[in-house]
Amino acid sequence: MSSFGEWSAEGVLPSFRYARDVRTDPATEWDRIVMPPTRRHVHVTGNQRLTILADNEGRTAVLDEAYGLRWLTPWEPYGTGETLLEHHGRTIGTAVESWPDEMPELSFEVDGLLTRIANAGVHLSRRVCCPYGEDPWILVELELGNNSGEPVDVIVTERWRIWAEWMNLQDI
Repeated sequence: MSSFGEWSAEGVLPSFRYARDVRTDPATEWDRIVMPPTRRHVHVTGNQRLTILADNEGRTAVLDEAYGLRWLTPWEPYGTGETLLEHHGRTIGTAVESWPDEMPELSFEVDGLLTRIANAGVHLSRRVCCPYGEDPWILVELELGNNSGEPVDVIVTERWRIWAEWMNLQDI
């Protein structure tokens, strides 16, 4: 039982459906003690090579552990990786800054993060995961759907900030 969501067994493996809206729900804020308070909650998963940190704001950070600890994408002040969907002059996305008015469905899965958003009859499902094994791969699966019954034109953009940086263990 959690006040932040519920466990689901829809797929083959269990996942945690995050139900709190980080934009408006004060219950999401917590004090990190050595850093300023935040509303960011993180799910850590990975394989034998990469670790991904997926958050409740729809973003991820990627850490490569092959030859030390090296961030491939930034962790602070926030992660990266989002899909933008432009339809009828409006753009919505899977990261918190571009969410539609209604909170998207967020699920922390065993191997990553699933985000589902919708806009005027068009919906997008985006799953970021780290496949099992030693390969340095991040998989981004997109599923687009049209519920309008009419042909539609959409523009889909996948956007990541890449910033390789060695982790300084003295800062921890």
